[in-house]
Amino acid sequence: MVGIVYGAMHLVRLLIFGLDAFFPLLLGGLIVWLAVGIVKSKLRFRPSTAHRSSSSYSRVPKPKTLYHGTTRENAFDIYNTGLWLVGHTRPHAIWMGDRIDIARRYSRRKGAIVVVDVDPGLRLTPRGKGVYTYELLDGVPKKEYYRIQGLTPISLLDPRGNRIV
Repeated sequence: MVGIVYGAMHLVRLLIFGLDAFFPLLLGGLIVWLAVGIVKSKLRFRPSTAHRSSSSYSRVPKPKTLYHGTTRENAFDIYNTGLWLVGHTRPHAIWMGDRIDIARRYSRRKGAIVVVDVDPGLRLTPRGKGVYTYELLDGVPKKEYYRIQGLTPISLLDPRGNRIV
């Protein structure tokens, strides 16, 4: 919008005072207008890098079901209590994938996959290629458990995708 206003001002000056005196300004305004448009178009589809920045949140479709891979013991704890323990990741967050094969990498061969129902109003940050996080900006790794409204464990799967619970 700023580029359009800037360009329009130069066009008015051009019509009033002539081409010779304001050609450099007109050219500069056109360059600024084009640059702003290019930058905005490149940023439009870039995933958000922080939970507080929700500008891309509304543009990225969010799945209703996500998968969280972890150890079998942690998976049962999450399923039975609804409490999440944050690991030593950066950012401190609950990491989930929109496909079982993403979660399978984290559950390894002896772990389990928590199937999670996601509330439509929950703010998730897309991390690229089917990975989403729910960030806890003041989360304490491996010490505090968190109940997250909007992340509801609905079942457990083994790494092959067979239902455990």
